[in-house]
Amino acid sequence: MNNVINKMEDFFPGKLKNSKNIKYIVFFDTETTDTQEHGYVIQNAPALYKVDFKKKSMELISYFEENIKPRNAISPGAAAVHGLWYDDFKNSPTWEDSISNKVMQECVDRGYYMCAHNSDFDTTILAKENLIIPPEQVIDTLAIARSVNKDNDDITSNGLQWLRYFYNFDQMEDFQIFVKEYGIEKLVPHTALSDIAVLAYYFKYLLVNDMISSVEETVELTRSPLIENKVSFGNVIPKGMLIEDACLYSYEQYGRSKSGLDYLNWAISNMTHMSANMRISIAHHVINMARKGKISETSKTIIPMKFIASAFCPEHKEYLDSIGFNVADSASKTMEKIAQKITNIRSNEDENADERRELPVLEKLLEYKAYIGE
Repeated sequence: MNNVINKMEDFFPGKLKNSKNIKYIVFFDTETTDTQEHGYVIQNAPALYKVDFKKKSMELISYFEENIKPRNAISPGAAAVHGLWYDDFKNSPTWEDSISNKVMQECVDRGYYMCAHNSDFDTTILAKENLIIPPEQVIDTLAIARSVNKDNDDITSNGLQWLRYFYNFDQMEDFQIFVKEYGIEKLVPHTALSDIAVLAYYFKYLLVNDMISSVEETVELTRSPLIENKVSFGNVIPKGMLIEDACLYSYEQYGRSKSGLDYLNWAISNMTHMSANMRISIAHHVINMARKGKISETSKTIIPMKFIASAFCPEHKEYLDSIGFNVADSASKTMEKIAQKITNIRSNEDENADERRELPVLEKLLEYKAYIGE
């Protein structure tokens, strides 16, 4: 354990409370035995920062890194990423007996904001350890990165380490100061402590460069669907084409002329790996094209998009109601269908891998609905 603490109180120097401009944010990262579905925590690193949004400053309060005794087998694939294997856990506590368990729970109870890159993964893993982080306390820098970078064609990935090298953090003096505060001689990607050093600095980079201005904004960006503008899947419609242009695209397949709209309709219903954001984005742009009169609002092809838009695109509610599409009823049916599908996947161990891969996408859709419905 780095920066060893012997009891939970060592992490909290006094009663630190959120105020108007000053927020306490815990940047954290977990390494796991396997993928989200089969994984459990084997390493955790939280770092508590005092963030002054008015002064655009961040002060490291405390941090540590802790190895946790594996609850199940470590997959070779996971070990190949983080480099942790059984010898690393000879003297490690179980999650129940760990300082991590107590500290993370106390942070949640105090109302601190909890920040991770791809928070869906980490919060799901921690939930399996009975640590539930309320959505209103979660900040996801991956979701924020996707939002602020969506129109920057030079940014082809929003991975944390990719962004580190894209922005050339290692050549920045204050980044070196950040790293030294953790006592790290050399950053090792995909180890918890190294990752939170980069994570916290990326958050500061966003703050100092006016990409975020308040903690409320970061939570909203985390919980809101991101409307993407371009096609990012498949091999039929050119990747990078605007979704609205794709609606009017035509192509030849098996000697027949086909429409891009038909393909989008097929994709949104059959590509189980398609992200929640892309599904909502397609629905948004298709309905937008109907509103512009560029595609028929009565076409059967766009019915699936109408159902998705009814649940996740409040900006189209008035329009859909005006053309006789019952938004309230359709939204309810859409969410019931998603919830039922989640139940079916979870209860059926014989589901194939492709169907199970859709589970986190469906769960994200439920989370988005909860946010939009507030």
